Amino acid sequence: MHNLEVVYGDVIRVLRGVSLDVPSGAVVALLGANGAGKTTLLRALSGLLVLHRGRVTKGVVELQGRPIGRLDAPAIVALGVAQVMEGRRIFSELTVEENLRVGGYCRRRDRAGLAASFDRVMELFPVLAHRRRSTAGYLSGGEQQMLAIGRALMASPRLLLLDEPSLGLAPQAVEQIGRIIRDINAQGTTVLLVEQNAAMALSIATRAFVMSRGGVVLEGSGPGLMDNPELRHSYLGTTQPAPSPPAEDFRG
Repeated sequence: MHNLEVVYGDVIRVLRGVSLDVPSGAVVALLGANGAGKTTLLRALSGLLVLHRGRVTKGVVELQGRPIGRLDAPAIVALGVAQVMEGRRIFSELTVEENLRVGGYCRRRDRAGLAASFDRVMELFPVLAHRRRSTAGYLSGGEQQMLAIGRALMASPRLLLLDEPSLGLAPQAVEQIGRIIRDINAQGTTVLLVEQNAAMALSIATRAFVMSRGGVVLEGSGPGLMDNPELRHSYLGTTQPAPSPPAEDFRG
C-alpha cells in the first residue's frame, strides 16, 4: 500500500499517508498502541472497511501489483487474502469441523482443494483433529484461536492477516501460537501480524512496522527493532539488550 488515507464516517481520519510493503513469503509485524490504526489497515487490505463505515480517501492498496482497494471482501478472499479478526469470532454453536467448512465456502466447488486444505489444518492443529466433532464454544481460548486461524487457512490464502492472535491467552498458548505462525509461513503463506505482544511478534517477524496516530513512525527488521532502545522502553518495559535466541527450538 502507498500513501493510504482512511476515514470513518465523514470526519474521523484514522490512517494518514501510510506506506508499507509486505514481501511475498515474509512475516511482517505491525505494532502500536490501541487506536494507532493497525486494525483499520488490515480492514483496508481485506475489504472489511465498509462494514465499519470506513472508506479509503487517498492512496493505493495492491496485491502483487493489482489494485484491490475498491473490491469487496469476497472478491479479495478469492484473490488469496484471508483475515483472522481480533476476538477470534468463531461460530460457537457449530462444531470444529463445521467452522472449518464455513471457512472454505468460497472454494466449495474445488472439492479436492478443500480436502487438501482440511488435511493441512488437521496436521497443523492436532488438537482440532481430536476435537473435530466438539462444539466450538466449549474449546479453550487457545484452541478457539487455532480454530479461527484454521478456518482462515481453509480459503488457501497467499496472504494471511492476523489481528491480535495472542490476545487474552496464557503464556504457554501464546508461545504455541507463535510456533504455529512460523509453521504456516514455512509452508509458503505470507503473514501480516498485528500484535500487542511485541516480544512474540518481533521474535518471528522478518520485518516490522510501528504505528502511532495513524502513521508509520518506525520500521526495520524484527531482530533490529527488538534491539531498538525506544521500542524496548515503550513495548518491552526494558532498555536492556534482547537476549540471544536459543540455539534450537525444542517442541517436546
